[in-house]
Amino acid sequence: MRLFFSLFFVLFLFSPVYSSTCVRYLADGTRVYYRCPEPERIADITYSVSTTRKNNKIVKKQIVKKSVCVEYDKGSLYRRECLKKARKSFKNKCYNLNSRMNKAPNTVQKYKLKLDRDMYCHAERFLKFAQ
Repeated sequence: MRLFFSLFFVLFLFSPVYSSTCVRYLADGTRVYYRCPEPERIADITYSVSTTRKNNKIVKKQIVKKSVCVEYDKGSLYRRECLKKARKSFKNKCYNLNSRMNKAPNTVQKYKLKLDRDMYCHAERFLKFAQ
């Protein structure tokens, strides 16, 4: 029994085939095993929106400050990266919605676009100071 466990341990320890091992071949044909680089983790932007209604009509939309990139730990690199991407995304959406609002033909479309534009522009402003 002891022999089985020691054999298993040696095979497990020195086995070149496990999930995070990569192989590179040198010019003379010898194999070189090395640890594979970790795949880059992409920070997904998540947030929740609160709406204010008056007479069953949406009057104001806001992105909840504490809900932006909430799935990452506070102060982590992934959270900072997520906040940077969110800030850039909100800024682009603010700019695009502003130009679309100026080109909108009727007032109903303009009103809906204005609500969204204000939401993203406000979120971009408050994310300048978030960490």
